[in-house]
Order: sequence, then C-alpha cells, then structure tokens
Amino acid sequence: MVKLFIVTVILVLLVALKLPRKRTKHELLVTIQFALLINFVTDLYLDLKYKLYWYFDKEQIEWFYLAVALGEVAVLVIIFNYFPLNSNASKKFIYILGWTYILVLLELYAVYIRVLHMVNGILSIRRGFTLFQCTSFISY
Repeated sequence: MVKLFIVTVILVLLVALKLPRKRTKHELLVTIQFALLINFVTDLYLDLKYKLYWYFDKEQIEWFYLAVALGEVAVLVIIFNYFPLNSNASKKFIYILGWTYILVLLELYAVYIRVLHMVNGILSIRRGFTLFQCTSFISY
C-alpha cells in the first residue's frame, strides 16, 4: 500500500508538471510556499504542544513525510492553477468545498495505509482547512 502511495505521489507530480499554466510561475511559487509554511507550522505546533504528530520526533525524522510534502505541492499547484479567481463567491466556495472533501479523503487514505497517524482517535483534517484558508486569502 505504501508503494501505491508513492506511485500516486509521482503521478500527481507528473500531472502537475504537464498541466497548462493559468497562473504565472511567481503566483504559483508564492502561493505554494505560503501554503507549505502554514502546513509545516501547524504540524510542528500540533506535534510539540498536543503530541498529535510525530514527524518531527526528537530522536529520528520521518523521512517518508517528504513524500507527503511533495504530494501536497503537486496537489496545491493543480488546485491553485484552476482556482476560479474571476467567478462569483458561490463558485469559489463550491470549488474550495470540493477540494477540501477530496483532501480529507486522501488524508483518510494516508491514515489507512499508516503514512499519517491518528492519536486517541483524533484525525487531523487541517490540510483541508489550510487549503481553505489559503484560497480564501487569495480570492480577496
């Protein structure tokens, strides 16, 4: 199952690289950097304060998390590239809601194959909310 996850990440990266660009490289770069910064800060905070993650263990680093981060970059490129900037608020909301649903399902799959972890039955859905916050910020 983990091999399937890595293959999926590679395929999503290839799709993200081959899609025609609707945004400039600068817009994509800045948006992806901001989203990843929020994501890593959130993960680090939840790990150190609430012990919900253990990617940043004091004794060893979960290097497999790099595959998750690469997958996030590719998905964020796809999401932001096709974000309906010139549409009305309801279309933007539906777009964000649809991608949030997809990202939560992907995160549940990652928990199922033990790439991401649950602690005491608490599952993180923060990636969807981080995406929601980033795209809300961008749309204004």
